[in-house]
Amino acid sequence: MTSPQNRTKPHADGTDPDVVPPGFHCACDAIRSGIAKAREAGATDSATLAALMAETLPRLVNAYGPACAAIILAGLSHDIGNGIAPNCRPQ
Repeated sequence: MTSPQNRTKPHADGTDPDVVPPGFHCACDAIRSGIAKAREAGATDSATLAALMAETLPRLVNAYGPACAAIILAGLSHDIGNGIAPNCRPQ
């Protein structure tokens, strides 16, 4: 998130720059399309999830550094465990 002094106006696509970065919805569409293509090609959900994690985690660490990436993942783990993460429920 940005500081109040550095906040920008909402993006042309209506997203709030303090919530999601520019191009977020386009990226989500591309990922969903890739997941659908993997399923059509016969990849199992577990294989697709493993591939997504293998591609995502190094990028998360490169973008935020190891310590911040660990904090992000710990927060996500907490939210999932408590059933408060979006579209997630405890197993």
